[in-house]
Amino acid sequence: MAEETNTRDERKDDPERRGAPVGGAPAVADDGDVAFGGMVGIAVVSAIIISMLALGGFFDAGTKVETTAETTEAPTTTEAEPEETTTTEAPTTTEAPTTTEAAAPETNTVVDVSREAGNLSTMVGVLEATGTDQVLEAPGPFTVFAPSDDALADLPEAITGDEDVLNRVLAYHVVSGTVTSSDLVAGPVTSLEGTNLNIGFSGDAPTVNGVNIIEADLTADNGVVHIIDSVLIPADIQAQLGGSLNEALGLEAINFEVNSAVITAESTVVLDGAAEFLIANNTVVEIAGHTDSDGDDAFNQQLSQDRADAVLAYLTDAGVPAENMTAVGYGETQPVAENDTPENKALNRRIEFVSTGG
Repeated sequence: MAEETNTRDERKDDPERRGAPVGGAPAVADDGDVAFGGMVGIAVVSAIIISMLALGGFFDAGTKVETTAETTEAPTTTEAEPEETTTTEAPTTTEAPTTTEAAAPETNTVVDVSREAGNLSTMVGVLEATGTDQVLEAPGPFTVFAPSDDALADLPEAITGDEDVLNRVLAYHVVSGTVTSSDLVAGPVTSLEGTNLNIGFSGDAPTVNGVNIIEADLTADNGVVHIIDSVLIPADIQAQLGGSLNEALGLEAINFEVNSAVITAESTVVLDGAAEFLIANNTVVEIAGHTDSDGDDAFNQQLSQDRADAVLAYLTDAGVPAENMTAVGYGETQPVAENDTPENKALNRRIEFVSTGG
């Protein structure tokens, strides 16, 4: 504090510093000058401080404006998000209907083709009643041998009245894969029922278990439909119905040389088809020999037995297990027609395969 006072006194004594004439004593006016000068200095400093504060306020205000601007931009970002959340473009995914439309042809199944055929309404009705239509609407592919309305008109009550049997019969008409008429080859083919169908030919026309294909190759997205003129029945079910395997497989007559047990060349082809079926399905059968009424009863009885034995021997050589077959001769005792015309007598001379298990 003392050093500070001395310095101020020295300044007062210095005439040049005071701005007064040399040697003059300080006047009140001088004090006023000093006071005025001090006030001016204080005013200048205050002005600077105020300016700085003002500038500071400006920058603060500017910063706040910028901040406000940024904050105002934040809503813009908020708006940007809803635009991205324009998951309202999910309706664009509602182009799924477009996919549905594109997939529409895929619904053209073998069942649809059967509905449109015009003469398969009975079969379609049975498929729908049993729920089998849902199976056939799967990707598959399937080959369906579809009995016409006329063919199904006389379906036995023993089949229609038993749902399990009916389902087996329906499955017996279906083969896995797409098999067009040109793909069919002679021999057995496994059905969805588990046992085999026998493919043959009548001239150039393919047959299934001897049944004619009356309209072929109705194409669907999941397979193909062939319309047939008779119902296909598994051998064991046919046996339960009292029918023969010949009927189930549509086998042609097996013929022999006159009054002998020698099989004709044409009939060996028929037996080859029967052998393929019996081997594939491991079917147990009785081979029944029958004759017409011409000749002696004892002779006819022996002839029928010899012919049944000849067929058993042929089938054994073809690979059918001998233990799956028995040969029985019935002579003329079980005719299927009157022995009054050559045609009827020909019907009575026959070999029948009767399924006894499998």
